[in-house]
Amino acid sequence: SQLRQIIEDNSAKVFAGSSDFWVLVAALK
Repeated sequence: SQLRQIIEDNSAKVFAGSSDFWVLVAALK
């Protein structure tokens, strides 16, 4: 739904600004 897309977009922005997110990305590579 449109609402879900907005929530997911906002969550992605929050994660992108989180160092924990990048640590996780590095761990997955």
